[in-house]
Amino acid sequence: MARPEDLGGSLDAAARARLDAGEHEGLAKELARANRHAEAGWVLEQIWDFAGATAHYLSGGRVLDALRTAIESAAPAAWQSVFQVLADAREQPELLHEAARQLERRGRHDDAAQVLELAEARPELRAAALMNAGDRLAAAQTLAEAGLPRRALETLGPLDTLAGHHGADGGAQRLHPQLSNPASASSAREHALAAALSWDLGDAEATARHAQRARRAGALEGELGRQVRTLLARALSSLGHDLAGQLVLAEADDDEPERSPSELAPQGRYRVTATLPAAYAGAAYVGVDRVSLQEVELHLLVAEYGEIERPGPAVHQALDRFAAAALRASALGHPAIRPVLRIDTEIGLLAMPRREGPVLRSLIRPPGLEQATARARSMVAFMLDGLAAGHAAGLVHGSLLPSQIVCDALGRPLLGPFGAHHLSGLMATRTGGLEELLSMTPPEQRGGAEPTQAGDVYMVGALWAALLAGQFAPSLDDLPAGDQDEIALLIDEDPRARPTARETLTRLRTPVEDLSTLAGGGPSPEDSMRGPAPLDPRLGRALDVVAADSWTDTELDLLCTARNPWLQNILDREGRVFRLAAWPDGCHTLDATSDWQRLVDPLALELLDPGSEPNAPESDDLRDLNVTLREAVIARMDGAAIVVTAAGELMLALDSLLRR
Repeated sequence: MARPEDLGGSLDAAARARLDAGEHEGLAKELARANRHAEAGWVLEQIWDFAGATAHYLSGGRVLDALRTAIESAAPAAWQSVFQVLADAREQPELLHEAARQLERRGRHDDAAQVLELAEARPELRAAALMNAGDRLAAAQTLAEAGLPRRALETLGPLDTLAGHHGADGGAQRLHPQLSNPASASSAREHALAAALSWDLGDAEATARHAQRARRAGALEGELGRQVRTLLARALSSLGHDLAGQLVLAEADDDEPERSPSELAPQGRYRVTATLPAAYAGAAYVGVDRVSLQEVELHLLVAEYGEIERPGPAVHQALDRFAAAALRASALGHPAIRPVLRIDTEIGLLAMPRREGPVLRSLIRPPGLEQATARARSMVAFMLDGLAAGHAAGLVHGSLLPSQIVCDALGRPLLGPFGAHHLSGLMATRTGGLEELLSMTPPEQRGGAEPTQAGDVYMVGALWAALLAGQFAPSLDDLPAGDQDEIALLIDEDPRARPTARETLTRLRTPVEDLSTLAGGGPSPEDSMRGPAPLDPRLGRALDVVAADSWTDTELDLLCTARNPWLQNILDREGRVFRLAAWPDGCHTLDATSDWQRLVDPLALELLDPGSEPNAPESDDLRDLNVTLREAVIARMDGAAIVVTAAGELMLALDSLLRR
């Protein structure tokens, strides 16, 4: 196809003379009648009749020339005529792509995106054109519809400032701007899309945050409002706020009543896989948390109440008192206190991680641990350490029954939820028998007194005796001589004569975190109570760190992908919570003002290179990934983020960097 400037070369001398005489329009008509539309278009282009030139170029089959003159004409009708021809040329992708490139060069990014859509071009190309046009919402929507939620979320970019772009004043209009406001409407729709994308990516927290911002920006009514309400309700339910999720759905439009999504039912979050003996009250099950994919124990504390026999106020008061104590103790984060994942007093739901070892009750059997007193002392010391932490916080456990104490994978006993004695009135039956209950309950509590910290100490002493003898309520003479005096103090009839948990722990002088002592040391090879082989004392030690808000999700993804021997090991990650390997004994950090760059091997920074890893996030330029992570780490570095190991090696401390 001849270039536009060559079209005039096909005119004869007479035609050129007419052009010199200014007869462009007449010559163009004659050329058109002779079916020479391309030359006619060229002639009209010389006198800037771009709309007329466009029509003739289209008639002559010169679509790209017609596109060029349509852009010059700035007439909507001219562009529409060209676009219609392009729409009919879907089977000519090369033509469409060239047309899109021409539009991009002229800054017509919206039109370029339309043409790329006609060509069924890759969504990334269409999104890039829309981004160049300044329409990031449409760009993100394009990527979302193509099944690229993470790329779509990155295209939306940071949205936190959009919901708060209104001034400091403005009253109700500032809090609830209407969708008729273009800036407000854009913000609401962008946050609504971000909420949907976050939900697709499994980030319930981000879903709730963006859905709330969308509502503040005006997404309250119509189809957009319904979508945002549903996303917010689902996210709140996934985060354990079922009632809040139901309240959000209660705001449904009068003409469009909404039904609660099935996953908002409290039991809908969990998939039950097996039954368990009820250690506290009601019924118990093993299940899987569909949100965290964690295996959990589910205790339905009021399951014995039927549909008609609803729990009364006294029952709910007991559940509230239990929940207050259990959650406070769980929040201490002590390794000897079994964590509580969730308590819903409205429905009587208690969720905890599934136990990894046996129930302590199964260890109280002949011949006992009389030949393994060190193991028994370690178990008792571990429980006393957790009990002392709870007592220091002003809590009383009240129910140290061996049927409610489970062991972890290392054989360490974990105290059940504090305040479980408040549930005693709910129990029609107990997992433990009458013998267990009578032997473990302090005498003053059997007489009707309220549980106390001294009563907790009595229960520990009774447990210690039962573990050594392999039976409940043994006489002191049946116990090893070296432990008789200490156990006698713990189970003294007078509560005032009993030592505190901390005092007892000090006298035992047993390292409560020495896992090798606790896990091993069985009485004999033939004894079924013997523990596993000695373990590395560092096994099982880890610490959880929540990444500071200054870290972006992309930077955290890159950090998990980079394999760098100088980095503190990442054992697990859930969202912004990182589980890191704890530093062994003998480590220390440098002074914060140290010249760390001079001390650290340059490879420690050069190997912050996730771009070459198979699980690295997608990027058009892998170098960008490496620079992003390296800059994120270096910006937070100082001497205090360098750990010197016992062997004299230097490592980058993620437990410090992630908090910055």
